[in-house]
Amino acid sequence: MINKNKGVIIYKQLVKDNHLFIKILTSNDEVIPAYIYGGNTSKKRNIYQNGYFIEFNYNNRKFSKINSISAIITEPYLYKIMENKYKSFAVLTIISILNISIYEGVIIKGIFLSISNLFHFLNNKKIWLSEYCIWMMDYLKLLGYDIDYKNNYGKNYFNLNDYKFQNNKCKNSIIFPHHIFKRNNFNYKNLIAFFEIFENIFIKNVLNNSINKMPDIYFKFKNIIISDIK
Repeated sequence: MINKNKGVIIYKQLVKDNHLFIKILTSNDEVIPAYIYGGNTSKKRNIYQNGYFIEFNYNNRKFSKINSISAIITEPYLYKIMENKYKSFAVLTIISILNISIYEGVIIKGIFLSISNLFHFLNNKKIWLSEYCIWMMDYLKLLGYDIDYKNNYGKNYFNLNDYKFQNNKCKNSIIFPHHIFKRNNFNYKNLIAFFEIFENIFIKNVLNNSINKMPDIYFKFKNIIISDIK
Protein backbone atom coordinates (compact mmCIF):
# COMPACT_ATOMS: atom_id res chain seq x y z
CA MET A 1 0.00 0.00 0.00
CA ILE A 2 1.36 3.44 -0.99
CA ASN A 3 1.04 6.18 1.65
CA LYS A 4 1.79 9.91 1.48
CA ASN A 5 3.10 12.16 4.21
CA LYS A 6 5.33 15.11 5.07
CA GLY A 7 8.23 15.14 7.49
CA VAL A 8 11.66 16.38 8.46
CA ILE A 9 14.77 14.21 8.28
CA ILE A 10 16.38 13.89 11.72
CA TYR A 11 18.97 11.20 10.96
CA LYS A 12 20.72 9.66 8.00
CA GLN A 13 23.31 6.92 7.62
CA LEU A 14 25.03 5.55 4.55
CA VAL A 15 24.60 1.82 4.14
CA LYS A 16 25.96 -0.49 1.49
CA ASP A 17 25.89 0.24 -2.23
CA ASN A 18 25.08 3.96 -1.94
CA HIS A 19 21.80 3.34 -0.15
CA LEU A 20 20.65 5.44 2.82
CA PHE A 21 18.90 4.66 6.07
CA ILE A 22 17.07 7.70 7.47
CA LYS A 23 14.66 8.60 10.25
CA ILE A 24 11.81 10.99 9.55
CA LEU A 25 9.77 12.96 12.06
CA THR A 26 6.43 13.07 10.27
CA SER A 27 3.62 15.62 10.32
CA ASN A 28 1.80 13.09 12.52
CA ASP A 29 4.45 13.71 15.22
CA GLU A 30 5.92 10.24 15.00
CA VAL A 31 9.31 8.94 13.91
CA ILE A 32 9.45 6.40 11.12
CA PRO A 33 12.54 4.65 9.71
CA ALA A 34 13.03 4.63 5.96
CA TYR A 35 15.33 3.12 3.37
CA ILE A 36 16.29 4.96 0.19
CA TYR A 37 17.71 2.88 -2.61
CA GLY A 38 20.49 4.84 -4.27
CA GLY A 39 19.94 7.65 -1.79
CA ASN A 40 23.60 8.67 -1.82
CA THR A 41 23.87 8.97 -5.60
CA SER A 42 24.39 12.41 -7.13
CA LYS A 43 20.76 12.51 -8.27
CA LYS A 44 19.28 11.93 -4.83
CA ARG A 45 21.75 12.97 -2.13
CA ASN A 46 20.69 16.64 -2.20
CA ILE A 47 17.18 15.61 -1.17
CA TYR A 48 18.05 13.47 1.82
CA GLN A 49 19.87 15.83 4.18
CA ASN A 50 19.44 16.26 7.92
CA GLY A 51 16.97 19.05 8.63
CA TYR A 52 15.34 18.96 5.19
CA PHE A 53 11.56 18.89 5.00
CA ILE A 54 10.23 16.39 2.48
CA GLU A 55 6.98 15.19 0.99
CA PHE A 56 7.26 11.48 0.53
CA ASN A 57 5.50 8.38 -0.67
CA TYR A 58 6.22 5.22 1.23
CA ASN A 59 5.43 1.57 0.98
CA ASN A 60 5.18 -0.06 4.39
CA ARG A 61 5.29 -3.78 3.83
CA LYS A 62 3.76 -6.04 6.42
CA PHE A 63 6.91 -8.13 6.77
CA SER A 64 9.18 -5.14 7.36
CA LYS A 65 9.17 -2.26 9.83
CA ILE A 66 11.32 -0.16 7.52
CA ASN A 67 9.64 1.91 4.82
CA SER A 68 10.89 2.27 1.28
CA ILE A 69 10.30 5.87 0.20
CA SER A 70 10.64 8.38 -2.59
CA ALA A 71 10.57 12.10 -1.80
CA ILE A 72 10.81 15.71 -2.91
CA ILE A 73 12.02 18.69 -0.87
CA THR A 74 9.29 20.97 0.46
CA GLU A 75 8.88 24.07 2.65
CA PRO A 76 10.39 25.33 4.83
CA TYR A 77 13.43 25.25 2.57
CA LEU A 78 16.83 25.51 4.24
CA TYR A 79 18.89 27.08 1.45
CA LYS A 80 18.99 30.56 3.01
CA ILE A 81 19.48 29.16 6.49
CA MET A 82 22.49 27.11 5.42
CA GLU A 83 24.16 30.24 4.03
CA ASN A 84 24.35 31.61 7.58
CA LYS A 85 26.89 29.88 9.83
CA TYR A 86 25.01 30.54 13.04
CA LYS A 87 21.58 29.55 11.73
CA SER A 88 22.92 26.37 10.12
CA PHE A 89 24.54 25.34 13.42
CA ALA A 90 21.26 26.08 15.22
CA VAL A 91 19.28 23.87 12.81
CA LEU A 92 21.73 20.98 13.01
CA THR A 93 21.78 21.26 16.80
CA ILE A 94 17.99 20.98 16.94
CA ILE A 95 17.94 18.03 14.56
CA SER A 96 20.61 16.22 16.59
CA ILE A 97 18.71 16.81 19.83
CA LEU A 98 15.52 15.46 18.27
CA ASN A 99 17.33 12.38 17.04
CA ILE A 100 18.57 11.38 20.49
CA SER A 101 15.34 12.13 22.35
CA ILE A 102 12.46 10.95 20.14
CA TYR A 103 12.04 7.27 19.42
CA GLU A 104 10.07 5.21 16.96
CA GLY A 105 6.55 4.58 18.22
CA VAL A 106 6.53 7.61 20.54
CA ILE A 107 4.24 10.49 19.55
CA ILE A 108 4.90 13.96 20.95
CA LYS A 109 1.93 16.09 19.98
CA GLY A 110 2.83 19.40 18.36
CA ILE A 111 6.54 18.77 17.85
CA PHE A 112 6.49 18.74 14.03
CA LEU A 113 4.54 22.00 13.79
CA SER A 114 6.86 23.68 16.30
CA ILE A 115 9.92 22.80 14.21
CA SER A 116 8.27 23.89 10.99
CA ASN A 117 7.32 27.24 12.53
CA LEU A 118 10.82 27.77 13.91
CA PHE A 119 12.51 27.01 10.58
CA HIS A 120 10.15 29.39 8.78
CA PHE A 121 11.12 32.03 11.35
CA LEU A 122 14.83 31.39 10.80
CA ASN A 123 14.33 31.77 7.07
CA ASN A 124 12.64 35.15 7.34
CA LYS A 125 14.17 36.95 10.32
CA LYS A 126 17.61 38.41 10.93
CA ILE A 127 17.18 38.54 14.70
CA TRP A 128 16.35 35.01 15.76
CA LEU A 129 18.33 33.79 18.77
CA SER A 130 15.54 34.53 21.25
CA GLU A 131 13.18 32.39 19.17
CA TYR A 132 15.72 29.55 19.22
CA CYS A 133 15.95 29.75 23.02
CA ILE A 134 12.16 29.85 23.34
CA TRP A 135 11.91 26.73 21.17
CA MET A 136 14.41 24.88 23.36
CA MET A 137 12.31 25.65 26.44
CA ASP A 138 9.11 24.71 24.59
CA TYR A 139 10.68 21.40 23.60
CA LEU A 140 11.43 20.60 27.23
CA LYS A 141 7.77 21.37 27.95
CA LEU A 142 6.61 18.99 25.19
CA LEU A 143 8.81 16.32 26.77
CA GLY A 144 7.11 16.91 30.12
CA TYR A 145 9.56 19.32 31.76
CA ASP A 146 7.84 22.69 31.85
CA ILE A 147 9.73 25.20 34.00
CA ASP A 148 7.00 27.86 33.51
CA TYR A 149 9.38 30.80 33.16
CA LYS A 150 6.66 33.00 31.65
CA ASN A 151 4.68 33.06 34.89
CA ASN A 152 7.76 33.54 37.07
CA TYR A 153 9.23 36.64 35.51
CA GLY A 154 9.44 38.42 38.86
CA LYS A 155 11.62 35.72 40.41
CA ASN A 156 15.29 36.05 39.57
CA TYR A 157 16.67 32.70 40.69
CA PHE A 158 16.15 29.17 39.37
CA ASN A 159 16.94 26.09 41.45
CA LEU A 160 18.82 23.45 39.47
CA ASN A 161 17.73 20.67 41.83
CA ASP A 162 13.96 21.04 41.98
CA TYR A 163 13.53 23.32 38.91
CA LYS A 164 11.58 25.93 40.82
CA PHE A 165 11.92 29.70 40.72
CA GLN A 166 12.97 31.58 43.85
CA ASN A 167 13.17 35.15 45.07
CA ASN A 168 16.42 34.57 46.92
CA LYS A 169 19.68 32.91 45.98
CA CYS A 170 20.58 29.54 47.47
CA LYS A 171 23.38 27.01 47.04
CA ASN A 172 21.89 25.26 44.00
CA SER A 173 20.32 28.26 42.28
CA ILE A 174 21.32 30.28 39.25
CA ILE A 175 20.19 33.66 37.95
CA PHE A 176 17.52 32.90 35.34
CA PRO A 177 18.07 34.71 32.00
CA HIS A 178 14.55 36.13 31.65
CA HIS A 179 15.66 38.89 29.28
CA ILE A 180 16.69 36.37 26.61
CA PHE A 181 13.05 35.51 26.03
CA LYS A 182 11.75 39.08 26.13
CA ARG A 183 13.93 41.48 24.18
CA ASN A 184 16.75 39.60 22.45
CA ASN A 185 18.84 40.98 25.28
CA PHE A 186 21.90 38.76 25.19
CA ASN A 187 25.13 38.89 27.08
CA TYR A 188 27.78 36.39 28.02
CA LYS A 189 26.35 35.60 31.45
CA ASN A 190 22.72 35.06 30.48
CA LEU A 191 23.65 32.83 27.55
CA ILE A 192 25.87 30.72 29.82
CA ALA A 193 22.94 30.46 32.24
CA PHE A 194 20.48 29.48 29.50
CA PHE A 195 22.64 26.63 28.21
CA GLU A 196 23.42 25.43 31.74
CA ILE A 197 19.73 25.23 32.60
CA PHE A 198 18.82 23.44 29.38
CA GLU A 199 21.65 20.92 29.73
CA ASN A 200 20.84 20.26 33.37
CA ILE A 201 17.21 19.40 32.63
CA PHE A 202 17.81 17.57 29.35
CA ILE A 203 20.75 15.44 30.44
CA LYS A 204 19.44 14.54 33.90
CA ASN A 205 15.92 13.72 32.77
CA VAL A 206 15.64 13.04 29.05
CA LEU A 207 18.99 11.27 28.63
CA ASN A 208 19.08 9.80 32.13
CA ASN A 209 18.44 6.18 31.10
CA SER A 210 19.79 6.50 27.59
CA ILE A 211 23.10 5.50 26.04
CA ASN A 212 22.96 8.73 24.05
CA LYS A 213 25.01 11.78 24.96
CA MET A 214 24.63 15.43 24.07
CA PRO A 215 25.69 15.74 20.42
CA ASP A 216 29.01 17.40 19.57
CA ILE A 217 27.24 19.84 17.25
CA TYR A 218 25.32 21.22 20.25
CA PHE A 219 28.53 22.13 22.06
CA LYS A 220 30.06 23.60 18.89
CA PHE A 221 27.04 25.85 18.43
CA LYS A 222 27.06 26.82 22.10
CA ASN A 223 30.75 27.74 22.01
CA ILE A 224 30.43 29.75 18.80
CA ILE A 225 27.48 31.78 20.08
CA ILE A 226 28.98 32.43 23.49
CA SER A 227 32.40 33.32 22.07
CA ASP A 228 30.90 35.86 19.69
CA ILE A 229 28.80 37.46 22.42
CA LYS A 230 31.80 37.58 24.76
